[in-house]
Amino acid sequence: MELVPDTLLNNRYRIIRPLGQGGMGAVYLAVDTSLEHQVAVKSNRNPSQQSTTQFIREARLLATIHHPNLPRVMDYFIIDEIQYLVMDYIPGEDLGKLMETDQPQPLDTVLEWAEQLGSAVSYLHAQNPPVIHRDIKPANIKLTPDGQIVLVDFGIAKATDVSQATATGASGYYTPGFAPPEQYGGHRTGSYSDQYALAATFYTLLSGTKPVDSVQRVIGSAVLTPLAQLNPIIPVRIQNVIERALALRPEDRFVSVDEFINTLVDPSFKPTLPAPRVQADTTLKSVQTNRSRRGWGIFAGIAVLVLVFLLAVVGFIIFRGRITARPAVGEVPHPTIPQAVLPLEVTNTLPQINTSIVPNVTLQPPTVQVQIPTETLIPPTSVPEPTETFQPIPLASGGIVAFSSDREDGKTVQIWMMQIAQDNSGKAIINNLNQLTSGAGDKKQPEWSPDGTKLIYSGDSGDNTTKIDLYVLDMNSPDNPPAHLTEMKGDETDPVFSPDGKMIAFTYTSTFTNLQQVYVMNSDGSNLLRVSQDLVEFSPFWSKPGMDWLMNIGMVNGHQYLWRRKWQGVDYYSTGVPKPKPYDITSLYGRLGEVADPVMSPNGNLIAYTKIKRNSRQLCTVDFQSQGAKINILSGTSQSDYEPDWSPDTKWIVFTSERDGYPEVYIMTVGGQMQTNLTNRSEGKDMQPAWKP
Repeated sequence: MELVPDTLLNNRYRIIRPLGQGGMGAVYLAVDTSLEHQVAVKSNRNPSQQSTTQFIREARLLATIHHPNLPRVMDYFIIDEIQYLVMDYIPGEDLGKLMETDQPQPLDTVLEWAEQLGSAVSYLHAQNPPVIHRDIKPANIKLTPDGQIVLVDFGIAKATDVSQATATGASGYYTPGFAPPEQYGGHRTGSYSDQYALAATFYTLLSGTKPVDSVQRVIGSAVLTPLAQLNPIIPVRIQNVIERALALRPEDRFVSVDEFINTLVDPSFKPTLPAPRVQADTTLKSVQTNRSRRGWGIFAGIAVLVLVFLLAVVGFIIFRGRITARPAVGEVPHPTIPQAVLPLEVTNTLPQINTSIVPNVTLQPPTVQVQIPTETLIPPTSVPEPTETFQPIPLASGGIVAFSSDREDGKTVQIWMMQIAQDNSGKAIINNLNQLTSGAGDKKQPEWSPDGTKLIYSGDSGDNTTKIDLYVLDMNSPDNPPAHLTEMKGDETDPVFSPDGKMIAFTYTSTFTNLQQVYVMNSDGSNLLRVSQDLVEFSPFWSKPGMDWLMNIGMVNGHQYLWRRKWQGVDYYSTGVPKPKPYDITSLYGRLGEVADPVMSPNGNLIAYTKIKRNSRQLCTVDFQSQGAKINILSGTSQSDYEPDWSPDTKWIVFTSERDGYPEVYIMTVGGQMQTNLTNRSEGKDMQPAWKP
């Protein structure tokens, strides 16, 4: 189904115009009405169960990818058996169009692009499982207005053009000239296949001509023209590196894309040498040699010509058959590509060929018998794949999330627990739901211990005193009543365990002064220590994994900013507590803006927080080491999003949002994609999610 302008797809994406059309789908420019920015929507018309399952698997993985030279996958869904993938719209011209008017490209420019592309492709290969692009070519590489290279089209929905069509074969999609031999038939593709396509892309950019097709090279009907012959200014070193990556056999290429790019851009880099090739035995057995050496040279030449012709015919039939064969499932490193000359055994040995010209001699040529091993030349047998029953798949480390909700009676907030999974359409859903607390009084702000065995929360006693204390649930004994951890005269809120699980930090608000201050204590409630002095401080947390810093929000002239104190190596109990310093020291109040709900990622690389600006609350992340220099905005200013928390693998963020008019628990990827309402109630409160480690 072709999408016309102004179509509202999935109640969110308004189609503007088509960007490209292919045999199985199309690409459209659209507006994300939720986040208010342009996106690219790719459709794929392939209703088979195998295609749907593959689409969901790949889309789930792509949604977690975040790299400066790759577009973000923001959403995916299936409507009426049509698969849709929503990605960043990348402005600019693709290199295929650029080559039509400006070719070849300068060497320094191509090497700069190669570093960016190599970084992106290596990042894809490093995923678990690895992502193999399988269609790298100039037409799938965008040059943005600011000069950045972006590799687009992950191969789920293919947009093609007339000049550089992407064909469909046994291994899926391939582009003649850029696809290696293993992509045409029954052999498995891998990172080595993307390496070949990258080399073919650089060859094209530097010469203005794409390489001859790999199948033609295999059967001997064409040879690769040396790059320096097409562009004499190309150094021999560059030519040799690219030609090695264009080797027909994967084992003759570089061991990785990283090694290929390093060898290409750095003359001092020493690559791994390819393993020695074992040649097939094509020795011709002995015959009577009572004739002259020159005479035998003529007949040897005739025999070789006959063999070459037979090999070309056989090789063409083999590869043509393999193009229609279904590929094997899975990825294995470096399969061996059959060479057209290897499967042949020839009887009646001829002496070494003498290429000198001799007079006509009337001699009887020797008999040449060609035996073709059927086990090598028969295309792989197609084996039907079993029908797969798709079950909801829990996200990171089981997908267990605790949260606060009034869903029991619509009034009292209790602690609940849910499991987040993905259904057979790839949508995040709640798979299980359990209530953990009950009784009078609200219970809020659940937080897990690092080992996931304890759950701490703040709660009031329900006796109309409004006094809030801290309580701990032992998750190994869920039927036991919660332990009453603190009973101070004021309110204890914002509890958080230290990364080693030995301490708890929290906010204490005095009943008399209403002053918020940070305290720490042992995990059993002993050894209480006041960290704050006369400053307003709250929402504490430790840096990870080494607890180098104790961080919290500080109030300055009515505004909230992120502060930190040195923790590791400081004896707070003996020497006293040092004053906090701004996290971002480059400006008076920092580049993060006004901060709420800060939380450190499990790997210690990022801080997620709520940015407050007037009446707006939006979620952001900041690279911890950058101290405010690298900030990524995840949600729009028109929404009200807050209270983020991380998945254990740092690929997902759960958070509270009031974009629907009331608090709901949402989920999105670390890059802000696939924002999904999990609790999805028509009324009530679901908030403060905390992901179990």
